[in-house]
Amino acid sequence: MAFTAIAAFLYVMTLVGVCIWVFQDAERRGKSGWLAGLMVFFLGFPGGLLAWLLFRPKLPDRTQSPSKETKPWPQS
Repeated sequence: MAFTAIAAFLYVMTLVGVCIWVFQDAERRGKSGWLAGLMVFFLGFPGGLLAWLLFRPKLPDRTQSPSKETKPWPQS
């Protein structure tokens, strides 16, 4: 009985941790973190995590090469 309770507790804590990570990852990728987190929660662990890893969008490109017209420091 105690083993089952400990196993259930560890499963729930792992699921909550994965949902938090998926929420943050989805927000970083420009998607709804709540929707992605709920998807993982209802699909369970590890199925929900696997679904997110397979179907998540790519990270937005944040690298912009500075143009010749922009100056990094204000001219006084």
